[in-house]
Amino acid sequence: MFHRFRVGGALVTVLFVPLEFASPTHNVKILFITYPANTNVLVWLISFGVSGIYLSFLMTVVGAMVARAKGWIPEGKFRFGKWAWPVLIVGALYLLLMLINVVLPTGLSSPRGYFNLDWITLLVMFVVAVVGVLLFLLAHGGKELSEHMRDDAETPAAVAKKR
Repeated sequence: MFHRFRVGGALVTVLFVPLEFASPTHNVKILFITYPANTNVLVWLISFGVSGIYLSFLMTVVGAMVARAKGWIPEGKFRFGKWAWPVLIVGALYLLLMLINVVLPTGLSSPRGYFNLDWITLLVMFVVAVVGVLLFLLAHGGKELSEHMRDDAETPAAVAKKR
């Protein structure tokens, strides 16, 4: 099954290669989005890449918060102890504000306009999310989700403490 995702990644790459050479000579208006002249798809990818970094770190922090709320106790030598929740909350707020700052549509006339390409960054994030959900549902159907909600390979620290 893993080979499907490798083939999918290769197909996406092959589809983007011809788009790299396509660049309109004038601004193109698509509904409420203005695609700027003399811009190719690589600028889209860079815009999404920058926002994607903030989004991925934010989702990691949110995941840690959800796990801690459900009783997960991290193992290992480095732990925040009583400072875990304040650090997670401040980190999540910072990452959320920076994500909003990066993807906030500013218009093409803004000095930031070329960086985030107005609404295009949000549009790419939306398309990636929809495609991800569809691929998940097609590949798993949600049936295997409960198997990944626990780890039977080792005894969690929270369980070990109770013994």
